[in-house]
Amino acid sequence: MGDFYTLSFSDNQGLSLDVQGGKLAAIIKTVLDNNLQATKVLLIGHSTGGLAAREYLQGLARVLDAETPILYREDVAKIITIGAPHQGSFWAEACNAQFDILNNAGICKLFHLNIDPNNIVVEELQPNSSALNNLNDLATHPLPSNIVYVSVVGIGQPILSSLTDFHDGDGIVSDSSQNLISVTESLPLQQQSIKVNIPFRECSNRIEIPDVGSVG
Repeated sequence: MGDFYTLSFSDNQGLSLDVQGGKLAAIIKTVLDNNLQATKVLLIGHSTGGLAAREYLQGLARVLDAETPILYREDVAKIITIGAPHQGSFWAEACNAQFDILNNAGICKLFHLNIDPNNIVVEELQPNSSALNNLNDLATHPLPSNIVYVSVVGIGQPILSSLTDFHDGDGIVSDSSQNLISVTESLPLQQQSIKVNIPFRECSNRIEIPDVGSVG
């Protein structure tokens, strides 16, 4: 048995990934300061939460309005990412893009999603964004080798990789983007991926997707 703690970011759309990582670093320190018998934590991060955790582990996290990064303190034993867009998501790219076939509207505007298409998170979650390219530059910002990495990958739902191509995934992020191994490749890390089938839901049902809202 263990103690469980949750972190809700103060702003889901207005905080860059590295600042989210800074908030995570702060809560890890608080948890360990209040559990002196423990020296490390296990992180479980869903979606962008997994990327925020990597920002801290790779020494890229920072406090808002500060330029100096927060060094990783060797206080994490394992990280489990669930549906994390390690290589971004087409949905972020399509959120504020102007498509002729959509009457020059982006996906977020077309579907009336409660997302500001110009917010920093949408920008950084786009494939090949500067933030993701920096995070995935493991030669410059390596992942610690003494941590166990587990990617929980949702499959069974088609996900747009462009307006004309579909890939397998969880409906929001492709299976390859969810899998950290597709980024680390042959690096000597303790890592594994677990695929979880996402059951088909009829279009008449409504489901809540974090950070997106209710989708039919």
